[in-house]
Amino acid sequence: MTPVAVMIGANRIVPAAGIIHPLGNAEMSAEDEKALRRRIVEQALKALRTDVARPTVFGADSDAAPEPTKSA
Repeated sequence: MTPVAVMIGANRIVPAAGIIHPLGNAEMSAEDEKALRRRIVEQALKALRTDVARPTVFGADSDAAPEPTKSA
């Protein structure tokens, strides 16, 4: 869904685990799923703290500053 978010002009985009379970994965153990959820939420909080001028994708596992995404 990331390309759709870029296409419609969402300012901050945090890729999630999947369409059916955006903040989880039913095939993971409870402990692993909790860690996945934590990483996604922490990345979302980082996105909210970052000033952006155009659609920006924040990688779920990236600690580096996000690269602005070019829209077509």
